[in-house]
Amino acid sequence: MKAELKGNTLYIHSSSTDQWTGKTIALRVEDGLLVCGEVKTRAGKRVVLSIRLEGKPELGPAVQAWEAGCQADQDALQAAYDERKAQDAALLLAMEQEATRLRGLIPAGHVEVTASEISRSDGDPIYRYEAEGTEIPPAHQAKGVCHGWASATRPGALASFAAIQVCSISRSDLEEIRNEKNQTEETKREQEKKTAEEIETLFAQARSTGRRVALRTYMVPCDDPREECSWDAITVWVCPDRGKVETRIHTW
Repeated sequence: MKAELKGNTLYIHSSSTDQWTGKTIALRVEDGLLVCGEVKTRAGKRVVLSIRLEGKPELGPAVQAWEAGCQADQDALQAAYDERKAQDAALLLAMEQEATRLRGLIPAGHVEVTASEISRSDGDPIYRYEAEGTEIPPAHQAKGVCHGWASATRPGALASFAAIQVCSISRSDLEEIRNEKNQTEETKREQEKKTAEEIETLFAQARSTGRRVALRTYMVPCDDPREECSWDAITVWVCPDRGKVETRIHTW
């Protein structure tokens, strides 16, 4: 690799024998040098490309102008950021105030439902609804009441950058959801206990007979394109050594 200065421009010429993997061009003045870039070698070493300013008075004005321009750009960016931050703070405050007004519409006997965006589908948000620590499942979401949206939208923007959906649900409906959830969990625990007892019974049978015993059978798509069938039967067996094996049978 060769660095060549022509006027105020540094040209970097590479060849097929160069042992570098990437370069970063970033002008800065450091210890009397105009640092024009850095090269990272394949061995991980960083090589700094620079021009010594001593004896090159023609570069002085260009460097000073560049430094002044960089500072001006940085100041402008910071000012724009501060202005945007202040504008956003005002918009967010107005959004919170509107959300407070909407919460005042929640009727007696209702509790607030919080909506949290959990994912997106084709660009549309998907929300998770929760009230007092209880998730509102999709089957019960129609029981909720939406009192409105509070949002923060920048001038000229097509969409808001923050939003609050104010919803509520009656306490009686919330208790119904909790009872249903508790019943579902209890049924699941009972089913798991029953299944474990059935498996123990089959293990005992396998030990006493010395032969494997079928636990369950289910259907899956055929995994062999050479066979003229669409579905295979998978049977799970328990063995005398308390292990489990599966067998697959084509169902022509």
